[in-house]
Amino acid sequence: MKRSENIIKVLMAVLAVSGCIRDDIHDEYPIPVTNEWYRIVTTDTISTAQMISSISGSFSIPLGPDMVHTSFQYHSVNGSDTVTLSGAVCWPVGMEICSAIWLDSHIFSTGWYECPSQTPQPGMIISSCNNYVFIGADYQGQGLSRNLPHPYLNTVLKASQSIDCFKAALTLIRDTGPTLEPDYDTYNVGYSLGGAVAMGIARQVELNPQLQSIMHIRKSFCGGGPYDQNALFRHFLKTPDENLDYPIEFLCAIISLHRSYNSCIRQYSYSSLFTDKLLNSGVIEQLETNEYTTTQINNMLSRAGCTTLNDILTAQVLNQESEVYRDIIEEIRKLDLTTGWSPSIPILFRHSKADTYVPIECMESVQANMHDNPNITYQTIESGSHFEEGIRFYISFLAGAY
Repeated sequence: MKRSENIIKVLMAVLAVSGCIRDDIHDEYPIPVTNEWYRIVTTDTISTAQMISSISGSFSIPLGPDMVHTSFQYHSVNGSDTVTLSGAVCWPVGMEICSAIWLDSHIFSTGWYECPSQTPQPGMIISSCNNYVFIGADYQGQGLSRNLPHPYLNTVLKASQSIDCFKAALTLIRDTGPTLEPDYDTYNVGYSLGGAVAMGIARQVELNPQLQSIMHIRKSFCGGGPYDQNALFRHFLKTPDENLDYPIEFLCAIISLHRSYNSCIRQYSYSSLFTDKLLNSGVIEQLETNEYTTTQINNMLSRAGCTTLNDILTAQVLNQESEVYRDIIEEIRKLDLTTGWSPSIPILFRHSKADTYVPIECMESVQANMHDNPNITYQTIESGSHFEEGIRFYISFLAGAY
C-alpha cells in the first residue's frame, strides 16, 4: 500500500478516537502535590504502530520511530480555584537534541479518557515522523481531573490551562528528556475545538509578551474552530427547528457558560435554559459523569428526540428580546477570540465551506475583525465535512504542505 494511503487510514483511525474506549486506561493516580511544577504519572515506550492499533484494532503501520510517552500532572487555575490537571509529553526514542515542539490542542471530546495522557492523538504521529517533541494538555474534566466539571467550549480557560501545561512540560523535558535547543521552535496546532484553543493560546501570548520568551511560538495552525461562538450561535439560530448534525455542541455551549467563573448565566437554573424534554431524558446527567464520548452523547440526544435547537433550548433562550438571551450573548462575547488583539506571530486558519458542525462564518469572523493583517493566512476549502477536513488538515503536515 502506498505511504499516502497508509497516512489517510492512520489519521482516520486516530480521529475516530471519540467513538472508542481503551482497555488499558491508567485508572489510579498518585496524590496531587502542591510544591512542584509537575509529577510524572506514567512513562511508556510506544510506537506509532502501537498508537494506531490501540484505537483501531484492525491494522498496525509504523510511520515513525518509537516514542517515549510520559503522562504527568501539573497545577493551574480555574477562576479563583487551584486545580490539578494532567497532560502528556512525547519524544522519539534516542532523541538527544530537541529543536521543535508540537503544542497540541485536541478536538472536542467529553469522555475523561479522550485526551493525550490516555489516548493517541494525530499530533503524536506527526511528531514521531518529524522528530518533534509533542506536548498536549488534557482538558479539565479529563485525565487526572476527571472528577472536575468539564468547561466544554470555554476556549479561553482551556488556552490558559494549556499554557500552564506547556510550562510544566518544559520543566519535565529539561529534567528527564532531550536537550532543548536555546532557539527551539514551537508549532501551536489544533483542529475543531482545538483550533479555537490554539487561537486562544496565540492570543494570550500576544497579549502577554513575556510568554513568548518561554514558548517560542514560530507559527499557529488553526483548523475548523469556533473562534467566534456568537457567529456559531447566530448561524444555527436562523433555523431552530432543523435537525442538527451535532446537537451536543449547543448543550455543551450553554453548560460552559453556566460553569464559567463570574458568569451571569450562573443565576439561571437548568430549567430556565433547557427544555423539559431534554431535562427528563437524563442526557445531562450522563454527560456530566465525563464517562461518555461525544458520539455516545449525540446518540443519546437522538434517541431522546433532542436534535434541534427547539428540542434543546427553552423558548426564552431562543427569544432575542429576552433577558436570558441577552445575557447569553454577553457571556459568549467574552469567549470571542477574534477581537482585542492583532497577531504579530504568523497564524494560519483553514476551514471547509461544507462544514455543518462549525460553520465557515467562524473563520469569516476572524477575517472581518482582523482585517488585512499580513501575519494571517486563510485557506478556504470548497468541500468536505468537518470530519473529512480534519483528516486533510493533519495529513497536510505529513505531506509537507506547511
